[in-house]
Amino acid sequence: MTHTTGPVGIVAGYGELPIVLAAAVENAGRGLVVIALSGETSPDIETPGRKVLWHQVGQFQSIVDELRGAGISDLLMAGKIDHISHMGSKHINGRLSEILADLDDLRGSTILRGLTDAFEKEGFFLAETTRFVPDLLPEVGLLTEEQPSKAQMKDVAFGWRIAKEMARLDIGQTVIVKDLSVISVEAVEGTDNAIRRAGGLAGEGIVAVKVSADDHDFRFDVPTVGTKTIQAMAEAGGKLLAVEAGKCILLNREEILRLCRENGVVLVSADEDFLGDLL
Repeated sequence: MTHTTGPVGIVAGYGELPIVLAAAVENAGRGLVVIALSGETSPDIETPGRKVLWHQVGQFQSIVDELRGAGISDLLMAGKIDHISHMGSKHINGRLSEILADLDDLRGSTILRGLTDAFEKEGFFLAETTRFVPDLLPEVGLLTEEQPSKAQMKDVAFGWRIAKEMARLDIGQTVIVKDLSVISVEAVEGTDNAIRRAGGLAGEGIVAVKVSADDHDFRFDVPTVGTKTIQAMAEAGGKLLAVEAGKCILLNREEILRLCRENGVVLVSADEDFLGDLL
């Protein structure tokens, strides 16, 4: 899982995943140090007895020094960072400025890959986030009781092909379709807002498909669905959400399934074998 038995460090962005991951690391019996990012990390990351160190997003060298001082060699990155809002920040200076200057572009994934490489050059071992939470990766199949229609499954297969291409181009992981037509593609606004936008454009009956790239790097980016995504589907009149089996984390699955039941949302965990001839 990791290359030592010592404490694990987590660089925590926003969302529920860092909180869930921190608990999973502790439940595995590993020591934990959390680097929380001001304006990004939820204050809920702090629990009694847990070591949480707060930093500005751009203070890369300070973060490195803190991790070394805490005896960390195994490191995880979890949660999103709103890189657009931080680009002009006065806190982005020194070492991080040098890292950004060496990148080919400033897409979120490019920045995170650059940071991952920089941490590894500093001697840290970056593990895949999913290795600590394998039980959150859904198996192949229908996860809700309600059956999808044939038309919906055709939309899933159609959206799957488009979403895989968008992921390959590093644009986004989610595509929303209806009646074999693309309604919206996730970009910097994130999955939930892309779903809401699609609902405003196409109304009830949209189908959302969330996948990973074929060469996806799970050290810094894990496709994730939580309760807020199901709430967005309900608000937008969405009827089916398909995620890639074994590649997309479901946070708080029981609550997700309850919301699906209450709002008539079908949840499918698919792969290419599952979709079969539809592709």
